[in-house]
Amino acid sequence: MPRWVPRVSRCRSSTLIVGGIGRCARVIANACTLVPSSSEPHPLAAFLKIVLSTAVMLAVGLLLYWLAAKRREAVSTKSAPSFQ
Repeated sequence: MPRWVPRVSRCRSSTLIVGGIGRCARVIANACTLVPSSSEPHPLAAFLKIVLSTAVMLAVGLLLYWLAAKRREAVSTKSAPSFQ
């Protein structure tokens, strides 16, 4: 890892602090994108386009997470020893 990359200790409190800062930045950025430009001819259409694209991306992320969890569960039950 390059020297200029800041290192964060791996304790729970620092993880929560860094994660909280990232979440706040994401929420603020999302809120700013929901405000359409003043030169937009159809502000409601622009707003709906952003909201719907966000919903689609969220659904894709949840689907990928669900598929990965299902795969992880299948691998863990497959490799678990049976005590019979």
